[in-house]
Amino acid sequence: MIESYVSLNSIDKVRKFSSIAKNCPFNVYLVSGSRRINATSILGIFSLNLMKPIKMEVDSNDFIAIKRKLGDFLIGQPITTNNK
Repeated sequence: MIESYVSLNSIDKVRKFSSIAKNCPFNVYLVSGSRRINATSILGIFSLNLMKPIKMEVDSNDFIAIKRKLGDFLIGQPITTNNK
């Protein structure tokens, strides 16, 4: 699994991010506090506090694919974890 933080501070960013997440060959989740939502859910994303960076968890270890698809939203470098 790869984790990073993303910035989704506008409606256009949320729509684009969710659309890209739907077309990814891996699952993308957003985590805020105790909530973990599937990034393909626009309503789920809007239920989060979008005024600050949001933790993203991706069920993949392919840094290149993640940066290629979601790089416009990333804050900092993605890190690999062994949680899943």
